[in-house]
Amino acid sequence: MDDKKREPEAALAEEPARKRARTPEGGKQKPDVVPDCQMAETEYFFKDSLRCVRPYYHTFTVSAKRRWLGRTLLDVFTTEFIGHDEQYYRTQIAAGNITINGEKVTCDTKLVDSDLLTHNNLRFRVHRHEPPVIRDVPKIIAVTDELVVVDKPPSIPVHPCGRYRHNSVMFILAKELHLNNLHSIYRLDRLTSGLMVFARSTEYASRYQKAIQSHAMIKVYLARVRGEFPADPVDVDQPIKIVNFRLGVNQVHPSGKPSSTHFERIRYDSSSNTSVVRCTPRTGRTHQIRVHLQWLGHPIANDPIYSGEPGVLPPNLAHRTPGVEDADDIATRTQSPSSPPAAGTQPATNGLQPLPQQQSDFDPMCPQCQQPVPDPAPDQMCIWLHALSYSCGDAWSYTTEMPAWANA
Repeated sequence: MDDKKREPEAALAEEPARKRARTPEGGKQKPDVVPDCQMAETEYFFKDSLRCVRPYYHTFTVSAKRRWLGRTLLDVFTTEFIGHDEQYYRTQIAAGNITINGEKVTCDTKLVDSDLLTHNNLRFRVHRHEPPVIRDVPKIIAVTDELVVVDKPPSIPVHPCGRYRHNSVMFILAKELHLNNLHSIYRLDRLTSGLMVFARSTEYASRYQKAIQSHAMIKVYLARVRGEFPADPVDVDQPIKIVNFRLGVNQVHPSGKPSSTHFERIRYDSSSNTSVVRCTPRTGRTHQIRVHLQWLGHPIANDPIYSGEPGVLPPNLAHRTPGVEDADDIATRTQSPSSPPAAGTQPATNGLQPLPQQQSDFDPMCPQCQQPVPDPAPDQMCIWLHALSYSCGDAWSYTTEMPAWANA
């Protein structure tokens, strides 16, 4: 990660009286274990093809990331958590609703290593509305003493992140399939579908993460890209850099980290002017396949960030750094909800009825309760990128079925 260098020692010197968060004796907590108390705080219901989460109250807690060290609390919240404006965060910090290590601080307090940030609206708390995801449960491919292998549907993040918590692969596996205490050895983007391999212990996770780092693991993806991809195999060896942490936007950049991907065209469809391409990444940078395809001039055809569609990202993003205005525009357009259904239409329930109303479903202090957000459209739930197969030498090899869009 190409974080801007900070001076954590200087920040620590400025905050000598503040307590620092500690990890439990013996090392870090296990982030992939879903506690029973968290699984019980709400429940799922289904609406058409969507998995929905009943609104619930939640206290946001996060450990300070490396790129936050030395920055002020207000700066971190206004640039990293874009759900509210600056005045909201000023008010919450002043009221003591946003704390560091459980202590009331000021907007100008600088973060240091191991700080624990909590956003607890005290009397009102945070009334959380999670976005819906595709209702499908991740399909089990294999369960062994070492691994759990699943086929992840698109739209579902692997871990709790941002506005997603219960609607994540980790929570769904724990709550619905009773597969808990899993440790992911790599990640897939939320909109990407396909093979996910979880280790069943920290020892196995460490072993396979080392296999990835030593390039002993072979990963194959499928993508449907714009235009007629070259018939001959293509190798891209271009460095990738994170150029906007706020949105996780990446691009080919001379100061980026070394990145390498091999591409082979499977077929070209002249009617849609798209190609299905086999992608084999040799390194594991964030959005690597998406960025390298964009750099080649053949972005994933429905990629909301890198496709260069008018109004999302400018076509020349591959060769320049996006600025603040780009980030604001991308955030607005890629997070905008779909249009509400036409008047008079009745959604199909497929035999499943929404849960009856409970007191926690509506909070008069909650902005989203006052102005509900329409459900996302189907074309906002996936991109045409699928993790097809993973293999680790002679130890194991797993493959999923081809997605429908790859056969179209």
